[in-house]
Amino acid sequence: MVAIRDISANTFIVELKGDIKPRGEVKHDKVYCADLHDDKVIDPHETDCLAKYVNHSCQPNATLMVNTPKHVFIVSGKEPILAGTEITVDYGNNRHDFFEACLCPLCKKKHLKHRCRKNV
Repeated sequence: MVAIRDISANTFIVELKGDIKPRGEVKHDKVYCADLHDDKVIDPHETDCLAKYVNHSCQPNATLMVNTPKHVFIVSGKEPILAGTEITVDYGNNRHDFFEACLCPLCKKKHLKHRCRKNV
């Protein structure tokens, strides 16, 4: 997902909506799922929610804010996000449950072929 206009720091961007499932019940590898609690994730795979197009980065410019298990928001970070910039969040450790390699720019730059080494 790319910002179509400048987004101020600490600003609501979009709500991540989806089914709340135990991590082990998610069987697809099409979108990231957000960690909630008690080994549960919010799975936006079968929704029309635009937030499911926000990619992972180990150096994100936005954050996931869990207000309640059914209300997860993506909010810009401490710095503004300029128009034309990809919006990214750190989806936590579960990103490796669904994808073999981290493809964020930081990991690509390090030429990592396997899981990202960042401890989340």
